[in-house]
Amino acid sequence: MRYVLCVLLLAAGASTAFAQNAQTVPAPPPPTLLPQTATSTSCLITCDTVAATCQNGCIVVGPAVTTSTPGAIPNTAGISSCNLACTTQALVCKQGCTR
Repeated sequence: MRYVLCVLLLAAGASTAFAQNAQTVPAPPPPTLLPQTATSTSCLITCDTVAATCQNGCIVVGPAVTTSTPGAIPNTAGISSCNLACTTQALVCKQGCTR
């Protein structure tokens, strides 16, 4: 019985001490969005359009190319570097839109 009473007293003391030390955390401020003007939005869309047109040019349409080695994978390094150049061009373009 003493043991149960001691445990209850300790638990009550610990919860009281915890309640006194608890701090209320203030709510974070609401997010603020940067104003978008029609000019900057139009600029960003233009950059995306130019990049998409550029990337479409990276794809070569034509007859299927056969390889002399069975199971060989065609060289896609040219397409990858073309896509990278288009993406870089779009990023540079977009940086100019925010000025």
